[in-house]
Amino acid sequence: MGVTGAASAQDVEAVIAEFTAAGYSMSSPHVPALGFSVSSQDDNRGGRKYIPSLETLIPLVRQAAGRVLPVIHFRTDNKNTLCGQVKKVFNSAYEEGKRGLYEEGLCRTLQLNWTSDPQLVSQLRTIKKDPELCEMQIILRLGRGDMRVRTNGEIAKEILKYGKTINYVIIAAEMTTGKFDLERVVSLYLELRKIRHLTVGFTGRFTGDNVEERVGALNDGIKTNSKPSETATMCINAKDGLMTDNVLDPQKFRAYLQALARVQP
Repeated sequence: MGVTGAASAQDVEAVIAEFTAAGYSMSSPHVPALGFSVSSQDDNRGGRKYIPSLETLIPLVRQAAGRVLPVIHFRTDNKNTLCGQVKKVFNSAYEEGKRGLYEEGLCRTLQLNWTSDPQLVSQLRTIKKDPELCEMQIILRLGRGDMRVRTNGEIAKEILKYGKTINYVIIAAEMTTGKFDLERVVSLYLELRKIRHLTVGFTGRFTGDNVEERVGALNDGIKTNSKPSETATMCINAKDGLMTDNVLDPQKFRAYLQALARVQP
């Protein structure tokens, strides 16, 4: 269960406190994940306060590690050098006597926005073969645009090209119209679940006002279309619905986690 957008020590402590209050821990059935947004344009964050600099990122991840699962949400326009960019984020120490996030075992989970660019497939294979990154867990996020132009079968065919370089696929729940599209996202979940090694989940503008109803509907839709022997394993993540002025809002993520725990304890 995830919250993304932590950019300060205060954010980290506040989100972890709310995870704990909602009953989520590293030993609970649903593990709490704290996402950190990182851009390849580190020197120009464009006013996006939820993106910490690399120098700030490492102590934040160190603060969170072991208490929640830290996830780096990495954005880049240059897929040709992705492996090198990922190494910079995960293997740069920035502190004397310290090692990088990956080497220290503080964070080995990376989320990327999906694209059908063959370079992304190639670079992820390179990451998985690199001894300095080979144990990285990789999440691909499918955005609204992907569903506008592709059928479920076409998306699944593209995802299959990645093989076991990816571990998770996250579907943006507000896909084709900007509104919650239950039928479409459940059918895509069921299609992608056929790829047995993948864990499939959902992101979107989840809030304290809608997450209980939406996740409940997702659970029901998946269960209705599943065999009794099939488990409806899924992960949930939120960011945009938890922000005020590009900063995580404590009242919003508290309400979101409390509501999420009622339907996905």
